[in-house]
Amino acid sequence: MLNRPYVNQFSISPYGKTIPYDADTARRANGRINHGYKDLKACPELIDTVPELMADCALMNLVKSLNINNPSFFTTGCFSHYTLCKPSCQTDDVLGYYEGYVEFAFNCHLRVQDAKNYFSLFFHFDRFLEDTRFSNPVKFDWLLGHAHFTQPNVKGFAAAVFLKTVAGPNIADTRTIWSNALDVLGSFLDSVQPQQGTAMYMSSLEINGNIAA
Repeated sequence: MLNRPYVNQFSISPYGKTIPYDADTARRANGRINHGYKDLKACPELIDTVPELMADCALMNLVKSLNINNPSFFTTGCFSHYTLCKPSCQTDDVLGYYEGYVEFAFNCHLRVQDAKNYFSLFFHFDRFLEDTRFSNPVKFDWLLGHAHFTQPNVKGFAAAVFLKTVAGPNIADTRTIWSNALDVLGSFLDSVQPQQGTAMYMSSLEINGNIAA
């Protein structure tokens, strides 16, 4: 058994979603509200207005990187939350942990339709964690789901990476672990080379004609 401080695992969801999806103001059982899909690839100025990102600079930086700087991907959802918990009823100690997710898809008609491309991402991310000697106690839980992208009318897949830190007594230390986990995921995704082909969504630079589409 590998002696790792982190967990990195992959699973496939039996469910799917349609993108874009509408907002639902009803609060869910876990306290979350679905604010609806926003095309942040074409409209990166909307990133600063996404409610899920306003209290999480690290997650906002990752979403900005994927939609503005990274031609290979675009995001389809995100969320984060800091939770307090009591590890035992026999003590008054209170611990806290960060958890959340970022969901993304390949920004290429061909790559987004092949589930093998997402497993390859997961596999190479696992190697990336080892090569960079990532040492933070975090769980990376990849969940692959079917997705129907209605505007380009493409049926494919999107991957959500759920992250959860270990619970600790110091919020600053836990926030650092959370930020490190998002940073290493972002660094890996930035290293993925774009593939030639029709893009799912055009970036704002392409729309404005500043770079070749």
